[in-house]
Amino acid sequence: MVALIAVGLIWWRHRDLYLAGDKGPPNRARSYGSGRYVSDIRLGWCNNDGKVIAHNFFTDSLSVTVFLQNFDGWLLAQGHNEPRLLPSDLNSEELKRYDSLRDLQHASTKLAQEQELQLQALQSKINHWIIQERSNLRLMIAGHVFATIPPFDATAPPTYGTGEFDGETYNRVVFHLEAPKDPDELETWRSIIRAVGTDCGAQISVARPIAGRTDALRMPSLVNADAIYGVGAMSIQRRFPLVPPMRQAAAAIAVIFTVAAIVSAAVGTRALREDGRGCGLAKGEEPPWSLARVVFAWWITICVGSFAYLWALMGEHRNILSKTVPLLLGIQGTTMVISAGFARSQAARVSQVFSMISFPSEANRKFLVFRCSYGTSC
Repeated sequence: MVALIAVGLIWWRHRDLYLAGDKGPPNRARSYGSGRYVSDIRLGWCNNDGKVIAHNFFTDSLSVTVFLQNFDGWLLAQGHNEPRLLPSDLNSEELKRYDSLRDLQHASTKLAQEQELQLQALQSKINHWIIQERSNLRLMIAGHVFATIPPFDATAPPTYGTGEFDGETYNRVVFHLEAPKDPDELETWRSIIRAVGTDCGAQISVARPIAGRTDALRMPSLVNADAIYGVGAMSIQRRFPLVPPMRQAAAAIAVIFTVAAIVSAAVGTRALREDGRGCGLAKGEEPPWSLARVVFAWWITICVGSFAYLWALMGEHRNILSKTVPLLLGIQGTTMVISAGFARSQAARVSQVFSMISFPSEANRKFLVFRCSYGTSC
């Protein structure tokens, strides 16, 4: 019942993630007027219209779809400023020539046949470059660029705006929200979770890392933006979990069942008591508690709880617990086995209170008090 209540509370908090329904088309604004190119973000693997293509309630990493406005215009502008962004088959002079031919075309000037052929050849290179560059984008959360988290879907053809949005192009890229494998980025991921929690409300955008640059090319965003410029530009406040809620539910269930198993073993069985086999004990009498077994159960509960908590919050399972944890459990397990052997050779004793260890003689009890009085490990 406790586990069901915990899962129910987690589901209720994130119920909007699991309830089916069309949230409508992605946000659109005049990117030329606003200077913002990331227009919207949706949870799930969505198509260009914002409808979810595939959704798994029990996935270990949620998907997030980032919608881009006028990505080609942004890329062309960045190509003029950063030559390292250009592909090997396209140089700066060709890019300038392409812009001049497009300007002539937009001015309703009839191009010569040679110019038409040049424009078609350059347009083919530009289109191929734009398609490839969508795969080179990386997710940016709270101003941090995660270079080791590439999009898993960046192949959808762009759509084109009509009416008020005539001349605008719309693209989308889809990422998995999973903890990065790079140690530095993993620490950044953890710092964001510590700062804003598992439900991220920070500014979301994408960036294009370039080898040799100290910083990536960051794409301005309408999502969680601080300032919006231009008519029709609207800030989109999207909250999404960096850790799937179902993972949090699984961690809560693991902790609850571990604690329940330990308590059940202590209350309903003799699993945490000395192995007296009931010999020499009257009906209704119980053997005393075993220090080794209680400590071993205590360490099991601590390790399971710590792992589940960090796994649920940080979203990754590598190097969460210290390497000394198996050593501690091994020592406690060995102690439990040895103490069980000694317990069989002793006469059965009755448990009076929750005393995990008892000494057969008064001298031993005085020795324990003497050792603890001087700060020595008992």
